[in-house]
Amino acid sequence: MNTPSSSTTRSILFLKKTRYYLDQKEQKCLTKKHNMQNFKNWHIC
Repeated sequence: MNTPSSSTTRSILFLKKTRYYLDQKEQKCLTKKHNMQNFKNWHIC
C-alpha cells in the first residue's frame, strides 16, 4: 500500500519525531545559555 496519504502520514510522523528531538535539544541549549545569562543566542550551541 503506497498511497499518497500513507506517505504523507509517514512524513508527518517523521517531522513530529524530528521536531520533538529538536525541541529537546533546544531546551537543553536554552537552559545552558540561561545559566550563563545569555539567552539571546540560545539557539547557537
